[in-house]
Amino acid sequence: HLPFTWNGVTLHAAGATALRVAITPTGSSVAITATDPAGQLVATIDELSLRPLPVAPSTPVRSNHLYALVWQALPAPSTATPDGEYAVLTEHHPDLADMLADALPAGTRAYDALADLIENCGDGPPPSVIVAPCPSGPSDGRDDELVGLAHATTRQVLGLIQRYLAEDRLSSSRLVLLTTGSAAVAGPGKVDLAQSPLWGLVRSVQAEHPDRVTLVDLDDRPAGRNALGSALGSALVQAEPQLMVRDGVVHGARLTRAVSAQGGMLTMPAGGNWRLAVSEGGTLEDLVLAPATHPDEALDGEQIRISVRAVGVNFRDVLYALGMI
Repeated sequence: HLPFTWNGVTLHAAGATALRVAITPTGSSVAITATDPAGQLVATIDELSLRPLPVAPSTPVRSNHLYALVWQALPAPSTATPDGEYAVLTEHHPDLADMLADALPAGTRAYDALADLIENCGDGPPPSVIVAPCPSGPSDGRDDELVGLAHATTRQVLGLIQRYLAEDRLSSSRLVLLTTGSAAVAGPGKVDLAQSPLWGLVRSVQAEHPDRVTLVDLDDRPAGRNALGSALGSALVQAEPQLMVRDGVVHGARLTRAVSAQGGMLTMPAGGNWRLAVSEGGTLEDLVLAPATHPDEALDGEQIRISVRAVGVNFRDVLYALGMI
């Protein structure tokens, strides 16, 4: 049996260096009284409910400890767009306020930049939600231009986040950063590589400042922009830190058990020696555990045998898996 629920917990004194505990069974629960060595009451628990451990399964369970990140469609929130004061920063997208008019509440105010918002909000309450599109721009496909564009975009967004977090009057506001096609929902796809680094940057910010910044990736379709209200409902009501909107459907990040390309879990081959290999596809989705080849073969004078206890994926392997090489 394991502890399940506690009721009537009372602390009567503090500072005791030793305890004498009396446990009294009361049916499916117990009552607990703790005293110090002098007999003075320290703590009492009226009821501690216990529950038995589940019976072990009769058949062995095949374990799979590999997980993968997937984007799952989320149910529509009960409130499409939560109530509150909304603001839109149009510095990098002058037409954004008009494009999002159907997705944001009436009365949403547009500002050129965050400094303009701070200057004009005066002594009144600041907006509860600040929607800001992330900068991007055209690229002719050259690597040097794409790298420069990614650096410029990251610097601009980092500056915006730093100014937002440093402003005390915005401590109760939520910053919603909008990217466009910066990641793929399922499988390989064309992404905006200039904006893709922002996802790593913003995730680091979210870890350091919980519930302050939300990341929403839209597609170029009108249905995606119109679904921004539902995305804000999921972000603010259901506490979703990162969301993707595709064809008007809001997706949230979830961890699921990884499976091989054939639909089964990665299983150990018979025997004690195995190796990590890939099947004909040659991508991360094609990882398999294969029997080790000739593990006991005698070595000649110019060979060595290395035992590897842990393996990882290097950056070049990632580029191969993404089809970039």
